Amino acid sequence: RLPCARGRPVRIAVDELPVCRGGVGWRVSVGALVLADWVLRHPSVCEGQAVLELGSGLGVTGLAAARAGAARVCLTDAVP
Repeated sequence: RLPCARGRPVRIAVDELPVCRGGVGWRVSVGALVLADWVLRHPSVCEGQAVLELGSGLGVTGLAAARAGAARVCLTDAVP
């Protein structure tokens, strides 16, 4: 559990797949950081909403959506 906006806790569950050769997913993309920053600056976009992040990688943007007050966040990714 993490502290969240408005004092609500965020529960995070992680199901991991083994990493394949090539080191996929070892860093946060610049695009994820930019979008996470935007979400945190505009929390009304996510507040009370269900958010689905496709190709989430390390999940930074989805975590930002949870911090911004999303009611539910689902992060998805796959190992090629």
